[in-house]
Amino acid sequence: MASSLSQLVLFVPVTLAAPLVPMLSEAAATSDRAGFSAFVARNVRMVWCASLPVTVLAGAAAPVLVRALYGEAFAAAVPAFVVLACANLLIAVETVGAYVFVARRRMWEASR
Repeated sequence: MASSLSQLVLFVPVTLAAPLVPMLSEAAATSDRAGFSAFVARNVRMVWCASLPVTVLAGAAAPVLVRALYGEAFAAAVPAFVVLACANLLIAVETVGAYVFVARRRMWEASR
């Protein structure tokens, strides 16, 4: 329950980051490493700025949200929801890093 609800935090940043793959691939294909790094940094900041308010709002609204959607019996899931929402914030930012591996055609290095 807490896991599925906390994934709402991922909706906005993943939606914003998905179209980056072709742009990252194009930027990675150039020899301008500084430009590519700046592009990646800008997009990490964009995802962070989009995700942080959603995470803070979800964490602050967690008691009300969980009780309203699942009832008083699930009130004990609120701390788990908050922790998972914060973890999903980090996952959202990491998504851009994963797309960098895809753009550079080095997906296998992500598992090292």
